[in-house]
Amino acid sequence: MIVTPATFFFYLRTRKDPERANTTALLTLIVLIALMVSHTLTYHRWWLALGAVVIGAAMVLAIRNARWLLKWFAWLLAGSALAVAAIVSTPWVPQERINDAEEVYVFETSPGFLKVLGAHDRKFKILRTEDVRKREELAEH
Repeated sequence: MIVTPATFFFYLRTRKDPERANTTALLTLIVLIALMVSHTLTYHRWWLALGAVVIGAAMVLAIRNARWLLKWFAWLLAGSALAVAAIVSTPWVPQERINDAEEVYVFETSPGFLKVLGAHDRKFKILRTEDVRKREELAEH
């Protein structure tokens, strides 16, 4: 929610500056918007996009001169990515129930094998596909 409006303002400020790589900022902005739309449509968290708009509006009202944003933008982006990585503990794959008993996150489906992470004990296991009779996705989509 914070990085998307910051990237937008960074792109607006640097799009006509020949010394800055404005293509990277534009591509980053496109990817962030695509991720936000995908996350909103998948998990029905509409407040994420609304929060980004509110934060962007607050930036417009509070920051008339965004030179500090240009100076610290890379650090803000890297710090935000590291903070999210440190805070989020749930894997970014849907939780599944295997054989009506075990709740896992399936990370890879290889020919003959499933690589899974236990949802409760967080232990990595490799299951044979012939032992898996039923897979049920538990995530709310």
